[in-house]
Amino acid sequence: MVISSDSCRSQSTNTKDCWEKLYRAVIRSAQVPGKTSLEKKERVKKLIEKSEAVTRDWKYKLAKKKANRRGGPVGEW
Repeated sequence: MVISSDSCRSQSTNTKDCWEKLYRAVIRSAQVPGKTSLEKKERVKKLIEKSEAVTRDWKYKLAKKKANRRGGPVGEW
């Protein structure tokens, strides 16, 4: 991690500013996010279901395309 400051002409003031930036970064990273709201949980659940449905449709279409390339009934070699 590199922290720099050139807000002042004084090296000691810039050093203090860097220490303050580091302190704020550590405090920010240590904060635990709040609880997720019920609306957000439902929204995420619906997005996941939609994504899974799209994936299923895509896989079904791909399997059908591959089956059509084989020509014969499925299972016969």
